[in-house]
Amino acid sequence: MQEILDLLKALKEKKLYFENQQRDWQLKLQLAEQRVREEASALKHTRVTATSVNSKLSNLVNLSEDPQLSDLSLYFLKEGETKVGRQGASQQQCDIQLSGALVSDYYCLLVHKDNQVVITPIDKEAPTFVNGEQIVDSMTLNHVDRVIIGGDHYFRFNHPADDDPSKRKSSGIPKDFLFAKAEIEKAQNDR
Repeated sequence: MQEILDLLKALKEKKLYFENQQRDWQLKLQLAEQRVREEASALKHTRVTATSVNSKLSNLVNLSEDPQLSDLSLYFLKEGETKVGRQGASQQQCDIQLSGALVSDYYCLLVHKDNQVVITPIDKEAPTFVNGEQIVDSMTLNHVDRVIIGGDHYFRFNHPADDDPSKRKSSGIPKDFLFAKAEIEKAQNDR
């Protein structure tokens, strides 16, 4: 009989231990969720987030050679003008700030108007590429176009209003970093 009472006591202690652990984890989860909300709020002005692309807003999402790093930075394109330039530039306060030697202070302008997004290169010394081709004049972006800024920053343009699943793949090839890199290499080799 004593053995059963000892087992019941041990069971009760384990149950209490697990309830405390569950409470601790729930508290940790609540704190982590609060921290994520605070960080998202702090990053809101830069339009950067680390969530999946699930928005009605047009956006640029990063492409990276490392697939695990792709789709982590998301830059929402507000209605009106979005300026792109070098991080820490004293001249202009840009909405999207990028680092790198080839990113000029005021690199390009994205204008979101009438459900269209137009990209305009500003600094002619700092080339802007769309789908592997250097652009010198304004150009309307289409869903899943690849945009390269400063030679190192690869993006895919997402335009949910123009989202057509058939445009996402060309001959079964995903339009990812390797696709964008191959586009620009082909364009450079064709010159």
